[in-house]
Amino acid sequence: MTFDQIQDFIAVVENNTFFEAAEKLHITQSALSKQIMKLEKELDVKLLDRSRRRASVTEAGKIFYQDCLRLSDEYKNSLEHLAPYRHLKEQTLCLGTLPILPQYHLTGKFREFSEKYPDIRLTLEEVAEPDLLPGLLNGKYTLIISRKNMVENLHASVFPLADDHLFAVLPDSEPLCRKLGFSSELCRELFSPCPSPLSLDTLAQMPLILMNRYTSVFQFCTGLFQSRGIPPTIVRTGRVESIISAVSIGEGVSLLPGSNFEIFHHENVRLVPLKEDTAIPVVMCMKKGGHITPAQEKLINFFQKHSPA
Repeated sequence: MTFDQIQDFIAVVENNTFFEAAEKLHITQSALSKQIMKLEKELDVKLLDRSRRRASVTEAGKIFYQDCLRLSDEYKNSLEHLAPYRHLKEQTLCLGTLPILPQYHLTGKFREFSEKYPDIRLTLEEVAEPDLLPGLLNGKYTLIISRKNMVENLHASVFPLADDHLFAVLPDSEPLCRKLGFSSELCRELFSPCPSPLSLDTLAQMPLILMNRYTSVFQFCTGLFQSRGIPPTIVRTGRVESIISAVSIGEGVSLLPGSNFEIFHHENVRLVPLKEDTAIPVVMCMKKGGHITPAQEKLINFFQKHSPA
C-alpha cells in the first residue's frame, strides 16, 4: 500500500465516480481503477461495490476511508516537520574543483561569497581530474570547477570563471633551443625583444613534454594537433613543476596554460604565444534538468558578476 493509492481511494470516495476522481488526479480512469483493484487485492477486502451504475463505498471501505484520512494528515504533518531540514539541505553547496583556484584568483572570490552569504554552507573539495566528472554525475558535487573542454560533451550548464591560453614553453637559451631543433633564424626571432607567435606545425617537430595524459590540458593539446592533422612528438609527460624544470635544461619544449606561471617557479624558461587559437577557459558547471536551489542560484549569480567579459 502506498500513499498514492491512499490518495486515489480518498479521491474516489469524495468524488463519487471514477471519472471525476481521475480528472482531479490528472490520470486516466483505467489507471485509477487498476490502482484501486490492486489496493483491494493487497488488503483482501472489497472497498467499493461496482454492481451499480456508480461505485458505492462498502462498510469496510467506509472504515478504511477514515483511516486513509488520518494517514494522509499524518503524512502531511511529517512533511511539515521535515521542511526545516529540507531548507538546510538547500543551503548546502559541495563543489568539486581542480587544484587551480589560486592561479585564477578564485580562492578570494569564494571567501567573499561566504562572507556575503554566511547562512550558506560551502564546501570545496580539490580532486584529481578522473574523479571530478563522476562526482558531478553521481550527485556528490552540486557543481564543479573545471576546464571548459572537460565538460563540452555533458548535458550541463556552464558558466565562465576565468580566461586562459596555452603558451609554448621554451628554454631561455639560444644554444639549447638550437639543440632541440630550432633553426638559427627562428632562434634569432624567438630571442628578439618581441618574438612572433609560434605555430603548432613548428612545435610538432620538437620533443614535447606535456602534462599527464589523464589531464584536460593534455587532451586539449593533443586535440589541437589532431585538428591540424599533424602528429606531435611527445617524449614524456609529468606535473607542471617537473615540466618546467625539464624544459629549463633543454630536455624538450612544452605547452602549458599561462596562469601556471603565476604560481610556479620558472627561471630559465620563456613563454611564447601561439598563432592558433589556444583559449582554454575555466568554468563552473552543473547538471541540467535538476531543481536549482536558492543557494546554487546565489553562487552562480555571484560568479557571473565577476566572470570575464
